[in-house]
Amino acid sequence: MDAPRPEPTPAPSQSWTDVDRRNADRAPCCLAGIAKSVTQSLPQVVSPGGSFPITVSDLSASGARLTTPHELGVGDELMLTVDAPADGQAIHRPCRVVWVGLNMDEVWCAGVEFTDPA
Repeated sequence: MDAPRPEPTPAPSQSWTDVDRRNADRAPCCLAGIAKSVTQSLPQVVSPGGSFPITVSDLSASGARLTTPHELGVGDELMLTVDAPADGQAIHRPCRVVWVGLNMDEVWCAGVEFTDPA
């Protein structure tokens, strides 16, 4: 288990968006999965309890970066199901959206934090 990282402090030339505030190291990956909507802050993108495809592009013990064709809102709660290639077991983790952005390819990206202990 990794020791907690100290809270970052930006250098005078940095903004808070340039500082990595994650609590765990992340690993790049490309894992297909499904997100099930638990709560939504935006008008219904999918029906309540509905599912939509996601791709996990990096993963850590505390969260993940997702891409999806659906816009998400900060605070949305999801249940992620991702196939783990190492052992074939699916990962099921509840999470909360902490940031959202639209990339240059018009694909939605979102950072999520896991809301249960690993």
